[in-house]
Amino acid sequence: MKNKILLDVDKIGLDFRNPRLEESQSEFESLKSMLKNQKDKIYPLALDILERGLNPSENIITTKKNGKYIVLEGNRRITSLKLLKNPKLIENIDINLFKRFTRLHKKFMENPIEKIECINFENEKDALYWIDLKHTGENKGKGVVSWTTQQQQLFQGRYKNETSKEINVLKLLEKYGTFNESYKNKLGNIPLTNLNRLLSDPDIREVIGINFKNNNLFLKEDKKIEKTIEYLEEIGKDLMDKKIKVGDIYTKEKRVDYISKVSSRIKEKDSSGENRQSVQNPLVKNNQIILDENEKKAIELNDSNKKVPPVENNLEIFSKKTKSYPTTKARKYLMPITFRLKIESQRINNIFRELKTIEIDKYPNSVGILFRVFLELTLDWIIDKKKLTGHSDIKLVKKLEVVRNYMRENKLMDREELKIINTVISTKDHLFSITTLNNYIHNKSHSPTSNDLKTHWDNFEIFIEKIWDAVEEKSQ
Repeated sequence: MKNKILLDVDKIGLDFRNPRLEESQSEFESLKSMLKNQKDKIYPLALDILERGLNPSENIITTKKNGKYIVLEGNRRITSLKLLKNPKLIENIDINLFKRFTRLHKKFMENPIEKIECINFENEKDALYWIDLKHTGENKGKGVVSWTTQQQQLFQGRYKNETSKEINVLKLLEKYGTFNESYKNKLGNIPLTNLNRLLSDPDIREVIGINFKNNNLFLKEDKKIEKTIEYLEEIGKDLMDKKIKVGDIYTKEKRVDYISKVSSRIKEKDSSGENRQSVQNPLVKNNQIILDENEKKAIELNDSNKKVPPVENNLEIFSKKTKSYPTTKARKYLMPITFRLKIESQRINNIFRELKTIEIDKYPNSVGILFRVFLELTLDWIIDKKKLTGHSDIKLVKKLEVVRNYMRENKLMDREELKIINTVISTKDHLFSITTLNNYIHNKSHSPTSNDLKTHWDNFEIFIEKIWDAVEEKSQ
């Protein structure tokens, strides 16, 4: 039998057999043991009780022994209440704690808790079942199932508006993602440390199209919200399906390689006509992605008063000049980090990967030299594979001309695509001529700028991509 009763705090004794404490024979010994074991935790608990009261979701459990009520569950709370009411109980145990509780006592007595509601069990054994269940883990679901870190942060975000950048991303996907229900139900299981590792990398954020300010989500000016969500969906699915682990994204090089693969998947979907399911997009105001519903309504109301069309249905208001990719000047590296090639040669592939990780503003000379080497080795490889000429020791301009002719004759590139290559071959004084490429290595007075190098790459990108596509085909 059990029933709810109101008990005077002074009439509730501590449990001498409490497993937190050394077994004792008196209330004083129990109190002394409690402070020894829980000294740094009793004061914060008392302060919380003083400010907010007792936790209404946690019952204090008692039983009656020898005519006195004993607390079986809630010894720390009862200790805190006793000390708030009478700090002198510990004056001879801990003088510093006594002084702190004395200060709290004055405020406590303004609105003292004299009686508390308890669940009293006539039979102690009946109470012990529930106490054991609470303190011994999940017990296959019968006990207390603790929240994961993700679930804790989701709670903070959903109910307390205290969010990390990872949780804001999860909120975005939860509200506006095109996941099926199975994936949406697994969002809370995404390893937040792995997601954080990706989101903390500026190059990954550049590709996705997001930034963070005070953990709030902001859309980059040259990005579209639909594409940003699509990238985050792909990453989310990989994390939920455990296709990537910490080792796969531990280094900068591995993270760049991973996001490049994601970009390739998205491009393949785009080219195959596999369009992302259309859903309502989030409100974007001054580049901030608004996730809070109250804030969203306030903005919409304010905009409607100004007779501005609803923003969520007219994202062009804030992104008319959006582009699919970062501008040349905005890149940190020679090429976009999402650009990928399937390169047979291990050495050429290593050079390619290095070019994707060297910051061009810091090391323009190194990038220029490596770019020149990469281009010539690429030409050498296809010349050898396709047996385009019997002369291996020819100048770069001749190699470029031979490969250009092969690409044109086999209709691998059209006239428009080869236009810039023709200019490079035929014009010595052109800024992006062969002479400039040679100067990267051989001219001691030539100092390439990062923007010139990036523009030079942009001019060659399609040509290089088509070359390695052709190399993949069987030799004719």
